[in-house]
Amino acid sequence: MPGSVAISRPCRLAATDFLRDTDVQTEELVALLDLADEIKRSPGGYTSALGGRSLVLMFEKPSLRTKLTFELAMKQMGGGSVFLEGPIGVREPLKDVARNLDRWVNGLVARVFLQSTVEGLAQWSRVPVINALSDLYHPCQALADVLTIKEHFGTLDKVKRVMKLLGMVNATPDYEKHPIVINGCSELFVELWGEDNGKGVRSAVGMGSLPNNVAVEIEAMFEIHQ
Repeated sequence: MPGSVAISRPCRLAATDFLRDTDVQTEELVALLDLADEIKRSPGGYTSALGGRSLVLMFEKPSLRTKLTFELAMKQMGGGSVFLEGPIGVREPLKDVARNLDRWVNGLVARVFLQSTVEGLAQWSRVPVINALSDLYHPCQALADVLTIKEHFGTLDKVKRVMKLLGMVNATPDYEKHPIVINGCSELFVELWGEDNGKGVRSAVGMGSLPNNVAVEIEAMFEIHQ
């Protein structure tokens, strides 16, 4: 039936919000990746999956990929989105912002300068809040990276262990939280492959700029099962 949704594997997350890389547990992560893979392979079956639902995209900083992909995903799955750009919680307290928006939309997506901003929204919002980038975490990007690994190897079981993880953070000279940013991705790998195999040598460096002004670039080296 055109426009029907046929989810072969239900995906329900215990956490209401997605603020950090590790807000999803291993079993949830695997199910989420399977669902994402299924939607990419058969998009026609999900054209009404989000019918009647809407997101507000609240961006304190510029974006190309994050903004467009959220907007396109909502549109292609039958939902809608509203875009707001500018400081969050300045003209009005975070509590008021969250409590107003959660009356009108089904979810909040925030791209912010400070992790405390997205956590404050989650504290007061009665609908899910998604972190689209903060100074400490970029969980949606981390999930996209893992999905790319899965698509490339066919299965995450192909990875024997993580050997090295290098993070390059687009930041000003006075920024000192580079390791924390990369640790989020590393912790996600540990969720997938365990403490012994998921945590390799880690390093993080600050960069004055990155191609296309992206916030973070991650390079990973894996040992693969033959």
